[in-house]
Amino acid sequence: MYLSGIAELPLHQGGVPQWLISRMIKLAYYIVKLIIDEYGHENVLQRLANPLWFQALSNAIGMDWDSSGSTTVTCAVLKHVFNSNDLGIKAAGGKGSHALKTLDEIERVCKELGIESLENQLKYTSRITAKVDSTAIQDGYSIYHHMIFVDSNGHWVVIQQGMNLNTKTARRYHWCWEKIKQKFSYVIDPHEGICGVKHDKVLNLVSSTSIQCQKVIVELVHEHPNKIIRLVKYLKARIEGLKDITEFLSLNTREKGEPYGRDIIQKFYRDEIQRLSVNEKALYKAFEIKPNSFEELLLIEGLGPQTLRSLALISELIYGTKPSWDDPVTHVINPFKYSFVVGGKDGVPYPINKKLYDEILSFMEKIVECRNLEDKYKRMIFKNLNRFIKLHKLEE
Repeated sequence: MYLSGIAELPLHQGGVPQWLISRMIKLAYYIVKLIIDEYGHENVLQRLANPLWFQALSNAIGMDWDSSGSTTVTCAVLKHVFNSNDLGIKAAGGKGSHALKTLDEIERVCKELGIESLENQLKYTSRITAKVDSTAIQDGYSIYHHMIFVDSNGHWVVIQQGMNLNTKTARRYHWCWEKIKQKFSYVIDPHEGICGVKHDKVLNLVSSTSIQCQKVIVELVHEHPNKIIRLVKYLKARIEGLKDITEFLSLNTREKGEPYGRDIIQKFYRDEIQRLSVNEKALYKAFEIKPNSFEELLLIEGLGPQTLRSLALISELIYGTKPSWDDPVTHVINPFKYSFVVGGKDGVPYPINKKLYDEILSFMEKIVECRNLEDKYKRMIFKNLNRFIKLHKLEE
């Protein structure tokens, strides 16, 4: 599917009124219940991992297309639906303080689903996905929402959201067990999709084009921290007397023909070098542990974004092994490609139509109640539903 146009997710103020939340929960229940009955748990998780389907679901239950609450509210609604019903899927985590309880909630989820043997692996998945999106990808968005959905077979989907305080916008990250199983790695192009607006010069250390840089970084932390500290000092001293540092860069980087002007490149790297700093305590810990892989390195306590960024710059400027600076966003959503069902919480594209919402709930309830009918009657019901939707569009 090709998408043209973009949509940011501004941070809307205010919560969702109870009268709307109760309707959202009912409609979300009917939707996932029907999908599970027809296609199974796995299919629901696959759909949640798709940024476009998730956005459409959010709009369908009444969230505004341009709201950061598209993620947080929809996930909270789904968590209530899954954890309050026996649907074979459970959820852990959430927004802010709820995200910090994810590991404890995973224990409960595993017990309820009867998959206690997978508890440690699911906890690891929660930790590493959070660390990748907060440290290995440096796009200006701080993770404040983290939720994992798990089914009775141990299949999982992680949905995270980051906030950019400067632009007051959000970005959503989707992970799926299938992609990780295919890649055998959480650190090589691991996302099912990332929804947001593309930016220039985003450090992406989990891009497949950053693999060699990952290896250099791991080799660097095997060295005594004093060597890394000396390299940081060298880079800072090296540019102090240079008015034009592009010649220095050309000698130390492999890539030619940057799609940016000379002045822009010079300012970017000069600023980056001046900000170089490392957490010495974390480097000593890494030196003691001597991680075998970049994935293992990421989970070392205290090794945060700034230290990792500095190691990436040393890899590029000293050893000529360049990381990816391309924004990994995969889905730049165009809201006008969506059909809005009941309106939006804050009136985008129009206020919630309560009457229509209740009509849809009544119709969906009947479909769920009829799920045990013969297939020919099921087909008749869905045919009527399709006709109902087309007539509604004509009226508009």
